[in-house]
Amino acid sequence: MTRALTAVASVALLVSCGGTASIDLSADVAPADVGVWDSTIDYGFAFPNFTSSTYPSELFNVEDITILFGDGPDVCASGSGADCELTAEATQFAQMVNTARSWGHCEGFSILAAGRYNDGLDPVSFELDDSPDVLHALMRGVASQFLPEVQAEADMWAQASLRDKVLHVQQSLEDGALDVSLGIYVDDAGHALLPYMVTWEDEDSAQIWVYDSNQPGLTVSVQVDLANNSWRFPYVGGQTWSGGSSMLDLVSIEDRTGQCPFCSSAVEVSRAAFYIRSESPDVGFSVDGESIESGTVSDDAAFRPMKGQQSGADEDSLGRLVGSQIISQVAAEALLENNSGQGRSEVFYSRASSVISDGVDVELRLPGAAAVFIVTDDGLHKFETSSGGGVSVDTEGIAASGGTLTVVSGNSLVQLEGVPGRVTVDFDVEVSHPSGDVITTSLPEGVD
Repeated sequence: MTRALTAVASVALLVSCGGTASIDLSADVAPADVGVWDSTIDYGFAFPNFTSSTYPSELFNVEDITILFGDGPDVCASGSGADCELTAEATQFAQMVNTARSWGHCEGFSILAAGRYNDGLDPVSFELDDSPDVLHALMRGVASQFLPEVQAEADMWAQASLRDKVLHVQQSLEDGALDVSLGIYVDDAGHALLPYMVTWEDEDSAQIWVYDSNQPGLTVSVQVDLANNSWRFPYVGGQTWSGGSSMLDLVSIEDRTGQCPFCSSAVEVSRAAFYIRSESPDVGFSVDGESIESGTVSDDAAFRPMKGQQSGADEDSLGRLVGSQIISQVAAEALLENNSGQGRSEVFYSRASSVISDGVDVELRLPGAAAVFIVTDDGLHKFETSSGGGVSVDTEGIAASGGTLTVVSGNSLVQLEGVPGRVTVDFDVEVSHPSGDVITTSLPEGVD
């Protein structure tokens, strides 16, 4: 396997974002049948989407980080290449990606399949097996979804009209390349698909034909009813997913190698993003005390499912096919059992984000066991609770109670375990004592 395979499509989801939700393509683009592939055979992968427990020895690692973002001082605290010792923040990013991998790699499959086709790489994707090189390229595709640019573009398209989305996919295919990844969502789950053809029955009825990593080799489409502003998709296991316009989004497929979200060169976005793994669906999200409902998406705030299998796993679920061998039903059931708490039943994955400005307080309330990664302009943090708690962010810092808060910026790390407290952007630590007193400490002088 050449390095070209692992590098080319590893970051292909890193996207540009721009414009607003007030997109109007209908005046300039007429409905027309257009396609790049005849089917997913050859250009999609032969093996299906999988969770991290399918290949437990393969983890998103130092090599993946340095392929994505280089081995500069923001990534490596010391050394370079194979000798790189990751900074605290780079390590936290890797932990976030490996947590995300527990609910599948659909984003990575779409991005890698598109990148390899667009670059004309041999052998075709359908001929590749589940070798470590391929698995790690898929992992890097998963990692790319955490870039602020990607999330911003997805939220922008979620607000656009369904007609504009179909026309944009159609337009994107006209140059013979695969330039767009499509996301679909239901209340507790999401999934990434790769559009390769658009056909129209009439001006209000279209089909977006997609490569679905959950169903390799099958011909499936997202059926769009523009008259009723709705879509339907035959999800794996005989399920049918359906929704309105806001439950379908798009992101560009573009190589953005080196766009490191935690490096000093990263563009400030003045937002806080929470990536949530919870054993309860009843996560509360609020901005300045105003509750944000699940499914909300706007320029200021969003609260949406993450892409991935979340509940209701059955015998046709992810990871059932390993390489070219279909494993037995007993083994399949064992896989599902082993995946309990990792992207399966009673575990829910969601993303919340909000603009952060002076005087704005963004809060997450967790009713039960949960792990949350929090991304801000000042660092990449983590909050874990076994029985419920809360975490809040403003322009001055981050506070939490009911669990363990780990605040990371660059190579600096502060952890508050089991005590309510707050860490400022300058790494001043404020701990609330049961007596009501607040104990304040700072990093030793000379520590960055």
